[in-house]
Amino acid sequence: MVYSILGLDNEVIGHTNSIDPKILNHFYGQIRLKHPGRLKNEFFEILTPEGDKTGKLKLRDLIHKDGDWHGAFQFHVYTIASDGIISLLLQKRASDKDLCPDKLDTLVGGHFAPGEEVEEGVREIKEEVGLDVDFSDLTYLGKRIQLYQDDALGINNREVQDVTVYRCDQPLDAYTLQEEEVAAIMKVRIDDFIDLMMDRLPEMEVEDGIILAKGNVEKYIPRITADDMWPSPHDDYALKTALIVRNIANGFKVPEKPYMKDVTELF
Repeated sequence: MVYSILGLDNEVIGHTNSIDPKILNHFYGQIRLKHPGRLKNEFFEILTPEGDKTGKLKLRDLIHKDGDWHGAFQFHVYTIASDGIISLLLQKRASDKDLCPDKLDTLVGGHFAPGEEVEEGVREIKEEVGLDVDFSDLTYLGKRIQLYQDDALGINNREVQDVTVYRCDQPLDAYTLQEEEVAAIMKVRIDDFIDLMMDRLPEMEVEDGIILAKGNVEKYIPRITADDMWPSPHDDYALKTALIVRNIANGFKVPEKPYMKDVTELF
């Protein structure tokens, strides 16, 4: 595979058939010479809106600025208690994230590195929460389109996400949190969460939670509102996920490509 490296204004900086970090670092240096601001040394592959690879690599910050489609991995976790109560785990994003800092999100989410396939997304799970799973252990829910724009920050984020779900009943303190990415994780009753996201509840209590502060894990049991979630008004992602997970936990069949369905089709 020969990759094209794109710089500012989609200028072709060069080509490579290797995604070795040393090779990519060389191109990063060339781009930095022409860019006055700060750029992270992290390349993504540009995708088509359908999720097909294009063979074009671009720095993360430039992709987010220019609105290029790129790939991401989403990992949702639910639990079923001995009394049958179904709960969903959420992550509170770190306060210094460039996209939606301090917002609640799926337990694990991350971008694909150049050359990675969907099965390799489990790398993010191990890195962020210390859970060691195989892709074959997950339920794959298909692709979902995420759109997020912040004009003040000059961000136009367009992702084609591969979404997965997994049941894990281990206690929260068994997770190992990556401080750079995750500020806290929490467990919410899924029925209450659905009511929250449908505006039937103004706020809800968290069942259990832990916060990572300066490397120390502490108990963290707040109340949350719908505004605490990563905003996704274009597709009601959090609500759809909760409905899908509840159906899976109850043994119901999930429709093909559930994130392409209307919310009413998931009840």
